[in-house]
Amino acid sequence: MFTKKFRKSFTGLTPEAIHALQNYNWTGNVREMRNLIERAVLLGNGTQMNVDQLGLDTLQTGSKAEPASEAHMGLPPLTAEGIDLPAILRSIENKYFEEAIALASGNATKASKLLNLSRDKFRYRMTKSTPSISK
Repeated sequence: MFTKKFRKSFTGLTPEAIHALQNYNWTGNVREMRNLIERAVLLGNGTQMNVDQLGLDTLQTGSKAEPASEAHMGLPPLTAEGIDLPAILRSIENKYFEEAIALASGNATKASKLLNLSRDKFRYRMTKSTPSISK
């Protein structure tokens, strides 16, 4: 379902990912697992989904798993010194604009649909955040 929605090529889970899902202490309901899988498919790459893509880290004991911290998801931790949120958001947006353009073979209308943006909003934001791509 999510592979089709996000145009990904996942065909299954690695044995480690299956083990992590089975051993995770699910405090929420089925929606928690659904959201985790949806996010993993959206952000992941490849054909086999692994533990890192799921955002589950196996604890040192190997008996349970816990959600990955922000550092494991590629996001810098918020410290007492702070972070540059605008730069982080631009970086994330640039990554998705580049991927959408590549998937759409340079077609802005198709790329805008991949990002759920109107074509005009897509072109404006692309020009604003990724000037090197839009020229």
